[in-house]
Amino acid sequence: MRPVVERVRTAEGVPVFVVRDGDPGAGPANGGLRLLPYDSERRALADGLRLARRMTLKHALYRTGFSGAKLTAVADPSTVDRFALLRAVGDVLDRHAGRLYTGCDMNTTAADMRVLSGLSPYVLAAVDSAVDASLATAHGIVAAVRQAAGGAVADRGVLVHGVGKTGAAVAALLAAGGARVTTYDHDPAAPLLPGCTALHPLSA
Repeated sequence: MRPVVERVRTAEGVPVFVVRDGDPGAGPANGGLRLLPYDSERRALADGLRLARRMTLKHALYRTGFSGAKLTAVADPSTVDRFALLRAVGDVLDRHAGRLYTGCDMNTTAADMRVLSGLSPYVLAAVDSAVDASLATAHGIVAAVRQAAGGAVADRGVLVHGVGKTGAAVAALLAAGGARVTTYDHDPAAPLLPGCTALHPLSA
């Protein structure tokens, strides 16, 4: 089946692409809300299509019953009106009435999801849960890295691209396992992590 694409705009004109992968009748779709200053709407749509397909594969692997989705918003995370964005996304989720769920992705946070969950019930983001979803994701990533490395990461060189909540946890877990971890983040103010070597954005 061809993916289903919607394009909506927030009250301040921010475009948001909503991509559902696969058969809309097969089950509810799930995928995170990504916020990036894409250089074109075409790139935002392409990212949504690519990531929705990957979410379908992930859901199939774990037999969740979901198909893949992705929401990509074209805006600067530091200046966007987040409430306007979340309100527009909440309207989309409510319109789908349980056929589409979203959660965190790049540049959207647990705080954003808490706000969004007050606007729509169709949010999967461990809101007010004792489970740290970012840490749980990090453990899954590290398990995959260990599998690819043959079981151990000690003395292996690893680059972690992005040191937000999940990336920082991944780097810390790998460093604790003895890996030689190099980190890179586009934000010059990104934290320096113990046991890791950080690449300056201009040197990457």
